[in-house]
Amino acid sequence: MTTNGESHHFLPLDQDELRHRVRGQLQNAASLINLQIRRTRHPEAVRALEDLRARFNTITNIYVDLDETSDAPITIERMLDRFARELVALYDPTSRHTTMIEIAPVVLSGQRAVMLGQIMVELIINAYRHGLGDRASGALSVELRVERDHAVFEVADDGPGLRDREPEEAEFGFALVRNLADALNGTFERQHRDGFVACVRFPLNP
Repeated sequence: MTTNGESHHFLPLDQDELRHRVRGQLQNAASLINLQIRRTRHPEAVRALEDLRARFNTITNIYVDLDETSDAPITIERMLDRFARELVALYDPTSRHTTMIEIAPVVLSGQRAVMLGQIMVELIINAYRHGLGDRASGALSVELRVERDHAVFEVADDGPGLRDREPEEAEFGFALVRNLADALNGTFERQHRDGFVACVRFPLNP
């Protein structure tokens, strides 16, 4: 590159340096979201920003974890378990609710792991926003299991269950989950079973 008669040479970044810079930018964006949450006074806006933070942090962490493997097949047990527990700590910092998390050692490509991570975020957010809410106690379960050649991912709570009309933000999350389930060649169902159960079922080998 030449500017004002001077020649400038830019050396390409190696992968470690590029990864470091990307992580730094993502951390800056997360800090901006946290700052906006502290400055915002309207309860609905705070809730929306908190949900945005949860989505952003989890998906960012998933991409960082997958950086070394790209789209290679990986076992997602530890990754999803850790991110599920981070979400629980974010929405229930005082541990008011009983939590059960069981993630089977399922092997997925990086792209499909990201989609399942997004599904997990939306369903856990929904459970806390519309099932557990401000209740003094309650129960949440997050489970990924294998049934023959399919994976079954369920998030359940002991809240009020299905309603004739879900809140708008819940319907938005469910629409996103349905689209992601379709992308996994799977299905998404909502059930009333001693509370609310959201279930995504998809083939392990699409």
